[in-house]
Amino acid sequence: VLRRLPQLGPLTVVVNPLTNLGLQDRRGTTADVGSPIDASAPRTPHWRGLTLVQELRAAGVPVGAASDNVRDWWHPYGDYDCLSVFAATLALGHLDTAPSEGSWTDLVTSAPARALGLESGVGSLAPGSRADLVLFPGARHFSELLARPQQSDRVILRGGAMQASELPDYAELDDLVSEKTQKPGPGTPTVKRGCSSSLELDGRKLS
Repeated sequence: VLRRLPQLGPLTVVVNPLTNLGLQDRRGTTADVGSPIDASAPRTPHWRGLTLVQELRAAGVPVGAASDNVRDWWHPYGDYDCLSVFAATLALGHLDTAPSEGSWTDLVTSAPARALGLESGVGSLAPGSRADLVLFPGARHFSELLARPQQSDRVILRGGAMQASELPDYAELDDLVSEKTQKPGPGTPTVKRGCSSSLELDGRKLS
């Protein structure tokens, strides 16, 4: 399968390590989604899902890493932070020695940009490219950067202009999680996120 994937044309395989850790081999799994697992029995997960990141790259298949689950049923601790996703993917895939952390930064930069069909140069550093990037001035090595991904100092540039980079207080996000995420089921074929009201950004309705 790996050898034939590139023949399908332009495609990117995106791994979702944080959600897979939370979902797979979990106590309480029911037969409609997997092998049934008793919810009341103490049981540490035996297997954890991560697709063949190293093998896919060796076969010439672009690979990205992401997470779309933010404090919901599938991953109750996520917050869309690509640095945390990158750190988890490195650790779970043992990518730090394959051959190094730096050789995998495209997982959360240029590979997703190409998968989204963005113009050439987005997600990479090159003369003449638009200066949309995140700098981490306090980290001297990957070990320092990834040991505290949520606490790392960040300088965010968009079009070369510095942006506000402070995270919002959780109280500002209360409305986003004021209602539990509704799982798909009879009458609700799609996921309904836990937001009680419509959201707007720059005058545009988001939900």
